[in-house]
Amino acid sequence: MQKSVLMSFLLIACSGEQGFGQGKSSPAASGGAGIIEVFPEEVVWNRVVIGNPDSEGFRISSVGESPLKVTLVTLSDAGQTQADADSAPEAVFYEIRPFEPEKHTVPFDLDPGESAEFVVMARFLAPGTTTGQVRIRSNDTEAEGPAPGDFRLPLSATGVEPSGGGDDTGEPPADDTGDEPADDTGD
Repeated sequence: MQKSVLMSFLLIACSGEQGFGQGKSSPAASGGAGIIEVFPEEVVWNRVVIGNPDSEGFRISSVGESPLKVTLVTLSDAGQTQADADSAPEAVFYEIRPFEPEKHTVPFDLDPGESAEFVVMARFLAPGTTTGQVRIRSNDTEAEGPAPGDFRLPLSATGVEPSGGGDDTGEPPADDTGDEPADDTGD
């Protein structure tokens, strides 16, 4: 009798209705899925002088309880610039690299609380504005993107002509072209 009671108890405990024996492991049991946080939410270059490459950065952080496994960091849309109507368009965003390549060359893992910083380069051939995207693939299946674990970081940049040439206003830096010194009021 005790054997049949014990057997009945085990069958009930292991049934699918109890959530046991379904063959799927929970994220915690299988090592878990990381949680990604990317800062800033958009990388912006407000003023890229034509012909002078400029850089901006972003940070990938692991904010979950399990390690974040980053398997891809690449430009998925490099934007475009064109010197003139007769020339072929060229990419504005042309390079992405880790700040610490010895630690964060793809693929890499970030333990909870750790971060990795990256630099993106931009250059313009003519004045204009463009947008692009960095694609980041990780084990965070809840990351916003076109597919699970596929995060997209927006990029935007504005290319401007070099300043100078006698248009100095002598005003504070926001309005100044830099050709004349501002009045010194410290005397």
